[in-house]
Amino acid sequence: MEDESIIKWSSLEHDLEPKTSDWYISLVVIGASIAIASILADNLLFAIFSVLATAAIILHTSVKPTMLDFEITQHGIQADKEFIPYPRIHSFCVRDIGGKNELIIRTDKFILPYVIIHLDDVPPGLVRNTLLRNLDEVYRIESLPEKALRYLGF
Repeated sequence: MEDESIIKWSSLEHDLEPKTSDWYISLVVIGASIAIASILADNLLFAIFSVLATAAIILHTSVKPTMLDFEITQHGIQADKEFIPYPRIHSFCVRDIGGKNELIIRTDKFILPYVIIHLDDVPPGLVRNTLLRNLDEVYRIESLPEKALRYLGF
């Protein structure tokens, strides 16, 4: 028997922050500087790592986000192909960051316990009231690394 969907929406997997050519040039200059400093310090392995990390960041930031489907059901939350039952969810938080609403779910996973879902046009009050029937809400403030990454355009 399938769960009946209470709330259903689609959203991009992450925000697409447009990057200027200056952003990419700055990234390459920083990566090259670290590689050169590593070579001067006789640390060839770290120089190779910094070049590969710079290339990985450039590739990661140029990937277009895909559209994902989300559902809140009577028994849990469907995040695209992954179903998270309520017993595996410790708490949730609905917050507004820079005019964009996010649903943050803390699961029982040891590595990467937080799932962040963009709400887009879904009313945050409706999501909050629906989830309060089964879960506790624990407000989670944006950490300093999250703020720094958001400021840098990640």
